[in-house]
Parts: sequence; structure tokens; C-alpha cells
Amino acid sequence: MDKRFDAFLSLIRLGIGCSSFISSNAINWKEIKELANQQGLSAVLVDGIDHLPEALRPPKEYLLQMIGELMQDYESRYDIYHKAIADLAAFYNSHGFKMMILKGYACSLNWPKPEHRPCGDIDIWLFGDYKEADDVLKKEKGITVNNDKQHHTVYDWHGFTVENHFDFTDLHHHKSNVEIERILKDLGHQTT
Repeated sequence: MDKRFDAFLSLIRLGIGCSSFISSNAINWKEIKELANQQGLSAVLVDGIDHLPEALRPPKEYLLQMIGELMQDYESRYDIYHKAIADLAAFYNSHGFKMMILKGYACSLNWPKPEHRPCGDIDIWLFGDYKEADDVLKKEKGITVNNDKQHHTVYDWHGFTVENHFDFTDLHHHKSNVEIERILKDLGHQTT
């Protein structure tokens, strides 16, 4: 692995709370930042830099620019994302549907700084009540629900794509997941 990737991975490890060692202060910050942008890890990169001794950090002006972009791009989007999820959960709850968050947002809660994990769509499971919940959503909010997917429906909520899963795993393409699916649904129902 070249030194650029080694430095990048070391900084990402630091950013997610793992120990790592960076041996050189000759880091090409522009290249490292480009790698982080390509991987959607710019915020984690800044978190890693925060753990570096002053002598290994990028120039102050460059770091301040990165932090400004981080606040604008990640943290403000995460806040909007979080509010959209809360609003969706409140809507379903007001109609008697329980909602479980899956994947992206749920995983972010295990990060040192959840708001620094990039999140895309909103993945949910409604404890088997997806058809009824989709009908209420269509009727009350006038939202178009796409039913063309194999194991979830899709709709837009406050500018975010929601995947309303009726299965945890894709049983259509992976029939071997039937037993895993049963276990996951049993565990899901135990959380209520």
C-alpha cells in the first residue's frame, strides 16, 4: 500500500476511535482530503486529525476550511435527516404503527460522532404492517409509494428516500436467507 493510502487509513482509524500510528508529517493533505471525499469519510478524516499532535496536523487555514465544509455538509444534513426520521416515526406512531430504523442511521448511533457518519436513505421496518402503513401514508399525505422492489416499498419523505422493508434480507435473490429472516423478525418483535 502506498504512503498516501496508509496515512488515509490511519486517520480514518483514529477518527472512528481506534488507535493508529502516523509516522510522517509529510502528508499530502489535498490527496488525503480527496480520498476522504470519494469515500464519504470527510467528517471522519477531520475527527482523525483531531487526535493528531499539532506538528502532524494540516495548516490551520486548511483545517478550518475542512471543518467549515464538515459543518455545512455532514452535520447540518444529519440534523435534517434526524428530524425527518423523528417526524416519520411520529406520523406512524400517531396511527398505531411501530417503526424500527435499520442500516445507515441505526449504525451511525454506534459511531463516536454519529453526525459524522454519512447517511443516505431512511431504511425502516414496520413490524409486518408495511401495506397498511403505506395505505395510510398515501391516503393522508398523498405520497406516491413505489412497490416495484423485491423486499421494500419506496417513497419520498421530506427530501429523503424511505425504504419501507417488509424483509430484513432479500429473500427473492437469496432463498438461503429464510432461516436468518425468521430469526431477525423474531428478534425484532422481542424489542417491543
